[in-house]
Amino acid sequence: MTKLLLLLTISTFCVGVTEHEDGAGNNCDIKDQDFKTHKPTEAIVGNNVTLPCVPSTFSINIEDDIISWTKGVKDICIIKNKRVNYIKEGLKSRIPDNISEMEKNGHASISLINLRKTDGGDYCCCIELLKHDSRDMKCINHTLVVRDKDTGNDDLY
Repeated sequence: MTKLLLLLTISTFCVGVTEHEDGAGNNCDIKDQDFKTHKPTEAIVGNNVTLPCVPSTFSINIEDDIISWTKGVKDICIIKNKRVNYIKEGLKSRIPDNISEMEKNGHASISLINLRKTDGGDYCCCIELLKHDSRDMKCINHTLVVRDKDTGNDDLY
């Protein structure tokens, strides 16, 4: 029974969106040099996409470090102690579990299933490195451009 509960908890991965109480959003103090470079991701409504967050100058310890994804001032998900901290319903069924892949491959990338126009925009991946008595936050912005399925036009939402 415990294994089933743990599996259900992990398999739903991330949750919808909530605004920070102070309205300020996550501090996305960008340190691009610490991550593998990437271009904006382009995808079509209804398709699936992965938003990369791949460190190049440091390693992630999925058990100790805190990984957070935001879109604007809204939290998408927070991963801490190898578990997902649920914030609000909404994206739960559209962001698959990839914690084991994060741990295996040393990245903090997330995937979105069945894209909507409203998924387009600027995202921020932050990794808070917790080592002994010190903390270091490393963040990278990522832009998702969602194209309309019918017209193929580039629309940034």
